Amino acid sequence: MNGMSKQDRWWLTRGAMTFLALSGTGHAMGATIEMANPDMRLRWDNTVRYNLGMRTEGQDSRIMRSPTYDESDGKFDKGDIVTNRLDLLSEIDFSYRREWGARLSAAAWYDHAYRDDQVHSAVPGYATSYHDNRYSSQVKRYVHGPSGEILDAFVWRNFRLGESLVNLKVGRHTNYWGEGLLFGSHAISYSQAPTDGVKAVTSPGIETKEVFLPIGQVSAKAQVSESLTLAGQYFYEWDYTRIPYGGTYFGAADPFFEGPDRLPLAPNGATFQRGSSRLGRDAANFGLMAKYDAQAIESTIGLYYRQFDDYQPWLAPQVNPLEGSYRLVYPRNVKLVGLSFSRMLDTVSVAGELSYRKGGALNAVGVDLQDHEGPRGDSIHAVANAIYG
Repeated sequence: MNGMSKQDRWWLTRGAMTFLALSGTGHAMGATIEMANPDMRLRWDNTVRYNLGMRTEGQDSRIMRSPTYDESDGKFDKGDIVTNRLDLLSEIDFSYRREWGARLSAAAWYDHAYRDDQVHSAVPGYATSYHDNRYSSQVKRYVHGPSGEILDAFVWRNFRLGESLVNLKVGRHTNYWGEGLLFGSHAISYSQAPTDGVKAVTSPGIETKEVFLPIGQVSAKAQVSESLTLAGQYFYEWDYTRIPYGGTYFGAADPFFEGPDRLPLAPNGATFQRGSSRLGRDAANFGLMAKYDAQAIESTIGLYYRQFDDYQPWLAPQVNPLEGSYRLVYPRNVKLVGLSFSRMLDTVSVAGELSYRKGGALNAVGVDLQDHEGPRGDSIHAVANAIYG
């Protein structure tokens, strides 16, 4: 039910061991660009953010004796700089008569703390999780840099369909449904978009919109009446959630998740090599939503249905001893039905969710070689939150 996942607890513990943002600064610059046509509006915003963090606690000897966790904890010691990161977010918004428009945003980053790309194992005889004991190209790009990526890239249109006002978006963007503010692993919005866990834990002060990874979709929202809103989305693109990489300071486990090249097995240096992940499918995710403003009970009620290939893999990989390999497997065809409510109680905004997942991934010790499936099950999730003010 409503609680923290193992990954949440791990990152929180790591954060407590680190004084992040010894020096954290951010500066936002925005400008509305004058257009020859007064019906056109163009705005360009840029946010520059710098974070410096130092480790204030020494390495844990118990972790350093584990061949599964030693690389991450051993990357830095007490007094070392664990993040020395510069981030840039650039956003361009264009609109014409507020009837149609486009949005483009991009992010860039560089973390000088990871200029040394070497990885070491503290357990005698065990190999590291990376070929040649150096970070893979994926880790170098998303942790060290300098690098960047396009985030939002979509066009939108406002129009009337009968008596309904409709907003239509096509391209890379994000939508998050429901009322849950915390504990996203239990929310109706679970796996509604992939997230950038690397940026979330290495860049304090990050804006929420930078954590979500926009992917290609078509979405629409219709105000059918003063009380009823309908929405839907259909994805034509899929991507995985970025979990902090093994061998980096916030990595949950050295060889697992995307990034590492191999799985250390024994003190004789034996390893399993990583194979290609069994990813989710493009054009497999969609959802429907209805929200009703029930004046009689002074509440807003929401109903939801979603079907999706998960953006997070089973925590344990699929191991093939005959081939000496392993790979990640992402659960497919998960179904979710949800109910939400929200209302004001005096000066307190109260909201809650109840959702049912059919065929969701459960904790696993491995993924079957025959049907490429880990354990699945049906589960019920509840989230409640309140905001005063």
